[in-house]
Amino acid sequence: MENGGRNGGAHSNHDRDQPTQQMNGASRHAMEGSGDVAGRQAEANGPLASVGPPRMNDLPGAIQHVTDNFVPLGFLIGRLAQKTHNNLQDMIRELARKPVAGMVTNGVDAAGPEDGSVENVEKKKRLLEFARSEHANWVKALVITEWSKKATQISKLIDLENHMFEEELVKYEQAVFTMLNLKRNLNAARVPSPDLKTALQVLSQGNGPWMPDLGFIEPAPLTAEEQLRWLDDISTLLSLRLNLDDYDTIPYQFRDYTIRSGRATFRVEGEFEVDVTIASDDFTEQLWFLDLRFLFTPAPADLTEGLRTALEDQVNGVLAAEGLAGCYRSLHEYVMTHKVNELRRQALELGRGRWVETVRVEQLNRAISVQYWTSRYGSTGPKSWIIIGVHSGRADTAKETADEGGDEQQTSRLGLRWFRDGKEVKTVAVAVVEGSTVSAERVLMAVIGLHVEHILTGMHERLAAKPLFATRRAALRLHISQTDPGASFLEMQLTHRDRVSRVVMHNEGRINAGAGGGASSTRDPIEEGLAMLDSVRCASAQEDLGRRAKSFGWTTVRGLVVRSEELRQVVNLRDTYQVLWLKRQDWDAQWHVLACLSLSGDRWWLVKLDTAESGTRIKAHMSLPLGTNPADLDDSFFSDLTVFATGIAAQYTDIQELIRRKKPVRAANVWSASVAPRARLPALTIRLSELLKSSPQQQQQGSQTLQFGLGRHAANNIMSAALDDRQQRRKTAWATDFVHLVFRGIDMDPDQTTWTTERERRMGVLAEARLVVTDRAKFRLLGGRTDHDVAFNGRTGQFCLYLRATVGQSVMDTLVSRLQAIERVVGFLDAIRREASRGVRCETVTLRRLVFSYGDAGQRRWTVTVDLGGGGGGERREERRSTALSSSVRLRLERGCPHLRVVDFLGRVAGDAATAEAVPFFLTTTLGLHRALDRLEDVWEQMQLRNVGMLGIFPRALDWFVLRFLFPSPPQGRLRQLVLEIRLRMRSGVSLWQVRRIEAVSGGGGAAADPAHEDDLGRVLRSVFERRGRGWKGLQTAAVASPFGREEEEDSRTDAKEEKIDSKMDAKVDMKADKTDRTDGLCGIEACLAEIDERVRSLLPVPSALPAGMSMAQLQQRRAQAAAHAHQQAQQQQQQQQQQQAHQQAQTARMG
Repeated sequence: MENGGRNGGAHSNHDRDQPTQQMNGASRHAMEGSGDVAGRQAEANGPLASVGPPRMNDLPGAIQHVTDNFVPLGFLIGRLAQKTHNNLQDMIRELARKPVAGMVTNGVDAAGPEDGSVENVEKKKRLLEFARSEHANWVKALVITEWSKKATQISKLIDLENHMFEEELVKYEQAVFTMLNLKRNLNAARVPSPDLKTALQVLSQGNGPWMPDLGFIEPAPLTAEEQLRWLDDISTLLSLRLNLDDYDTIPYQFRDYTIRSGRATFRVEGEFEVDVTIASDDFTEQLWFLDLRFLFTPAPADLTEGLRTALEDQVNGVLAAEGLAGCYRSLHEYVMTHKVNELRRQALELGRGRWVETVRVEQLNRAISVQYWTSRYGSTGPKSWIIIGVHSGRADTAKETADEGGDEQQTSRLGLRWFRDGKEVKTVAVAVVEGSTVSAERVLMAVIGLHVEHILTGMHERLAAKPLFATRRAALRLHISQTDPGASFLEMQLTHRDRVSRVVMHNEGRINAGAGGGASSTRDPIEEGLAMLDSVRCASAQEDLGRRAKSFGWTTVRGLVVRSEELRQVVNLRDTYQVLWLKRQDWDAQWHVLACLSLSGDRWWLVKLDTAESGTRIKAHMSLPLGTNPADLDDSFFSDLTVFATGIAAQYTDIQELIRRKKPVRAANVWSASVAPRARLPALTIRLSELLKSSPQQQQQGSQTLQFGLGRHAANNIMSAALDDRQQRRKTAWATDFVHLVFRGIDMDPDQTTWTTERERRMGVLAEARLVVTDRAKFRLLGGRTDHDVAFNGRTGQFCLYLRATVGQSVMDTLVSRLQAIERVVGFLDAIRREASRGVRCETVTLRRLVFSYGDAGQRRWTVTVDLGGGGGGERREERRSTALSSSVRLRLERGCPHLRVVDFLGRVAGDAATAEAVPFFLTTTLGLHRALDRLEDVWEQMQLRNVGMLGIFPRALDWFVLRFLFPSPPQGRLRQLVLEIRLRMRSGVSLWQVRRIEAVSGGGGAAADPAHEDDLGRVLRSVFERRGRGWKGLQTAAVASPFGREEEEDSRTDAKEEKIDSKMDAKVDMKADKTDRTDGLCGIEACLAEIDERVRSLLPVPSALPAGMSMAQLQQRRAQAAAHAHQQAQQQQQQQQQQQAHQQAQTARMG
């Protein structure tokens, strides 16, 4: 049968050209021509042919054509070829891995010409097996190929077989079964043949003699006494049996029994009681069941007939087989099952009633599963359920067995397993049956109560660990109810008045959200509750703080976007938090108050924001130790917050200003009693020496003031003499070197007229600078209230400077200005004290005005008023608001004072803090000179009226004067004039006036004048310079004189250096006889100028009353012209000096 076909035909390679068989054996040509065949057949049949669609198998339409699971033949052959090819490759690789036979040493194959080695035989065997298996597969393919030629017939056969066995044969079997059932059911409907004879006899005679008679005789009924006797006998027998024979076999649970009325009643508390009796006096016979009553509720009061019959049969059978022990086990298990069913019924009613859509009940094997809180998380969240079933009662360990009373006490019981959020809770202290009541709702409420306790306790423990509650800054209370889960709650303090209580709704398991809270998507109820409480607390705190803050002038800022990184650096919390931004309209726009609200505790910051193009950034932040306790957030909190935050902002501004000025500062434990205790701030301690240290610009300005007020070349020497002990006074300061800047509250300006709009209204910061003087005697003339914002305590020597500035502005300028004013007063007082020996005496003194007088003994005293503050206490409020004390100083002299001609120079010197203390020195030093100048003016005024000469006095500085004597010139002659320069010089530490003649110059520049040429005026002047007098001495070309004009003052000098000079200038030489009486009593510069004046006037001719041809009116007119000319020259000199000073200031500014 090698490659043989079923029909005996052999195949060759010529078969390849044959057309491929299609499905069901039809050839490709047949398939293509099937339409024509159908057409021809239709033509042959003619009109009798069917008009329906043609079928492939020509079967009736009732037979279904099966085409399922048909596979094309070509696909099958292709897969078989592929499989054969793969198997062949595997075989080749497998044979290649097998070892070959070894070679001998001489090179001859050990197997000989016919290789019969085991390896070779194994390879041939494997190759043969492969050929056989593949041959069998291809033979099957060949058979299928041959059968495919008859595919049409085979398809019909398949359809017929399917129709017969799947459809028709089933109908045949159904018919057979129907007939059999009908025959069996008709047996009961068959009526037997009637006994008509017996029926007629009974109906007519009433009896039938041929019917059998049983002969049953009914016993007589028992009387009541007999029934009681019988019952007593049965009770006695039961007592004997249970106490004697069955004592050891009575189960532990049946030890509680009673015998009465002929029955023994066994009572199992909480379950049932059963009545049994005996039917024989033989104690070996079984006991019989009488009745069963349930001892729990809800339960049926009486057994139904069907249930009683079933129980009676079952219990009697158990009593016969196992006795009382079996009876207990049977009834106990029955009661357990009944309780489980009752719990299931109640749970189903709960699910259809009050607990609808929150409870799901599932029946198990003698157990039920009750899932609660089904609507809490939906179908995907964690589930909680309980399983109530019958526990075997067998203890797991020997200890548990001993605790339960031994094996005889172990019995099955209703047990409960609790799965909380998908995890079983091992220890559950919940009784399924409490007493004699079976209640599914009670069990469910007890378990839910434990679940609620778990949630609220977990929330309480987590909250109690937060710093807000751990430090008892906020109240937290937990109440747990063992019977009512809805009564359990967790109470938390929100604000200083409000509290919130959170309960878990027992039927849904959700925490009541209340106002401001919502359900969370978390799967942890504790985390959900904490998040809810945090949200509720923050929302409530924000609402409460925002509402109450508005009534105190604060505004809640919404929409303020600050970068989270910067905000996180300020807050520095890991817990969730919410922020509240507050600001005030009367603050600077950059300052805000940030409140961070969280369960870790409320924290407050004062924040300074910087608004830039990139966004709002935090420039600075300061922690505020307020509001950390909710109980502190009372009505006075925002008042204290306003004061405290304003003080912090003011101190920050002052510290930044001090840092900018490079002044050291530190905090000190000094407080203000006018501020509330929790709004007090430590004082800022600043060194007085650092505050009053003058800058290089101020020193340069003081130097320019010296050069303008004094001679440029003599300024340093003169000021060293005027301020000879200033450096020593700096070393021994007038006050301690520490100034305490104390914050003492805020000030809302009640004068609304000073602000155009409410937005421009600004809050004032009140500060107090305290410093203690070292020598209280210096300030004994000061009263207690030296100014409206300065107080001095003479007993303690303490100054209190009351400062005010708006929020965002520093008080450093005001403080420095006031300290400089005090120092200026101190300087004036020191200068007055130094010049007290020369007739300077202080009259009145305040920080704004100082009045002193000067003059020689026995002479008129002149009063000088120095306005230090640029205004008195009656100045307007808006002027006081800007700065403390003005830095300008105004000096006023009384009418007739000799120093009126240099009042401008005195004012400039007094207006500079570096030179102000030299004013008394110059007043006493130059008083003699000015008195001499006044006398010269009086004398030459008469001569000017007579047109014989004129005198011009040009003050160029306080220590520099020019005297110009003008004489009438001859015809076609040049103008005759004598120009004297008087300058204050220092020699050996002593002040001396130098008088010399200089060449006349047209301008009053600062260049030194050259000596004049020799003429008759020069000769007269030289005769004076070659002499000496009281307090003055000639030096051939010049003369030097003491500044003091009285001899008694000269003798009163006590200074060593001045005594040396006075001894040199002592008038030991007798005055010449021609000296007039006008020099009597004069000394120093007065005597020297009087001598020069007398010598100069000696050259003048003695004029008549009036010049020839000149009337009195003409003489007055000429005098007025001369005075105007002299005044014009003085103004030109002053303008030139001002221009030079402005030029020097501009150069200094460019260099700076």
